[in-house]
Amino acid sequence: MSRPITTLVLSRFPPHRPKGGAALRNCQNIHALSQLGPVDVVTIGPEAPSIELPFIRSWTSFPAPSDPGGAIGGMRRLARKVRSLSGYHHPLVSPYYSREIARQLQQRVHNGHHDLIVIEELSLALYAPDLRGGDRRVVFDAHNIESPLRAQIAEKVGHLRGGLLTSLRTKAQLRCLRRIENSVIARSDLVWVCSHEDAAMARRVCHRTRSTTVLPNGVNVGEYASYPGRSSADSWPAGPITLTFPGTFGYAPNEQAALCLIREIVPAIRARDRKVRLVLVGRDPTEAMHQARGLDTDIEITGAVESVLPYLRAPTIVVVPLQTGGGTRLKILEAFAADRPVVSTTKGVEGIEAVDGAHLLVRESPQSIADAVLHLWETPTERHRLCAAASSLVRERYSWEAAARTIAASLRES
Repeated sequence: MSRPITTLVLSRFPPHRPKGGAALRNCQNIHALSQLGPVDVVTIGPEAPSIELPFIRSWTSFPAPSDPGGAIGGMRRLARKVRSLSGYHHPLVSPYYSREIARQLQQRVHNGHHDLIVIEELSLALYAPDLRGGDRRVVFDAHNIESPLRAQIAEKVGHLRGGLLTSLRTKAQLRCLRRIENSVIARSDLVWVCSHEDAAMARRVCHRTRSTTVLPNGVNVGEYASYPGRSSADSWPAGPITLTFPGTFGYAPNEQAALCLIREIVPAIRARDRKVRLVLVGRDPTEAMHQARGLDTDIEITGAVESVLPYLRAPTIVVVPLQTGGGTRLKILEAFAADRPVVSTTKGVEGIEAVDGAHLLVRESPQSIADAVLHLWETPTERHRLCAAASSLVRERYSWEAAARTIAASLRES
């Protein structure tokens, strides 16, 4: 039997009751690592509760660094804005780093005799140099390859083509983010990425030449058995047709997809004389979403919820009209595990080895998405065929058990 591996995981999210894609991925990885040996978790931001979690040895929490009030705090904020123009500050990363936390982390790692340090997300990448040393291996878990993704989003929302100050600040921040990302990816002993597309981007954009493991996002498929709903094989009600789109809407690609649903896909279904209900499930809904909905009572914007699972119990089709973004779409994997059919764009299903017509329907335009929704709602045999294949796929390749196997293999081979 091989020696247990002692791991420290650095994260922005608590290791229990995860909400949102990043937190779910962190929880997946912590559970997988706990099968290999003791796991200590250090979080920056959330407060550690007094409860004990059986799958971790310890949990330490540091409050996110904050500025003092008054004139000193104002001067620091002004200094950050100046640094952002010169390319030495990025709001995704800098707010989470402090020298005092770095010092305490170094001491904790030294005293804990950890074999492995896992840094979750680029937001915490500035701690990587402080955690290297000895026989420890540092793993960087890249939830996205952020610098090209952020550049793509900035171009789409117009920040690269806007006013002079906005354009200069955006370009400087993108250069800074690229330097930070290239550094942590190049110097980590092992890099985990969500998809083959991200692995190729790490090689091409970030010049990663050493070991990179594709570790897809997964779901805890066992949880879905406790939420039985009407089977996809049953005949569903004649109306209204219900669409669900889960996401964190402060993330621009999710906001744009939500606006597409409100402004284009729902009207396209209504134009076919069908009633339709849309449920947008997740935190940080934007003002643009509320304005687009207006007084339409058949469009529900939930805000933050404990879990998306209750919203998948009733008959619904999960529609994912994403045009930008990265990673592996947990919203699709959750639908697969919950026996719910999916209609997605090609970008929406990127990173998942699902096949159009076998596991889901892939359509690009609002009109073709509306047609696919109507077809699935009215055809139980097609709906059940897709959902049965999707359920098998998620259990085999995108479950927490599959993630544990991938992590164990990556550590053996690196």
